[in-house]
Amino acid sequence: MNQPQVKDQEPSASMLETEIGLRAYGKWIARGQPSGTQLQDWLEAEAEVGSVGNPIMDGFRHFGVREHEGLIVVDFKEHPILDAWATNELDDELCDIAGQADCRNVLLNFSDVTWLASAVLAILVKVHRTMESKGGKLTLCGVGPGIQEIFAVTRLDQLFDISSNEAAIACNN
Repeated sequence: MNQPQVKDQEPSASMLETEIGLRAYGKWIARGQPSGTQLQDWLEAEAEVGSVGNPIMDGFRHFGVREHEGLIVVDFKEHPILDAWATNELDDELCDIAGQADCRNVLLNFSDVTWLASAVLAILVKVHRTMESKGGKLTLCGVGPGIQEIFAVTRLDQLFDISSNEAAIACNN
């Protein structure tokens, strides 16, 4: 009986992401599980695996992270950000990024977000303060009319730097 021949294949993106995730987790464990190192662990693991060309880092549950012209861009994956569990995880994940020593400019892309819980507003203020305290900058883009209205009613539109799109921010960076 003839056995099918298996050709060498390039690893799929999901295989690479799994490998990166496992390595990043191992680094985090080896460091003693400190908070604020998730992005650094991911980047180091990504470099080891050799997939630095993959712009999205899926080590985060609620968003993808990539670098774009000196900005750390956070692209939210979820349409409504409503439940308490998600907001707690979001708080940890965003603070992990903002807490990185070399993180100076963060762009939160809300293009895929239709609604958010009030607890998210507190998280955004916290991240804004973290960035400001280290001389960095937090910018929001892709904010739809519903979320823009929330920012206006709460007057957070006066605190946050809100741009219409990512390209405009890259030009002004």
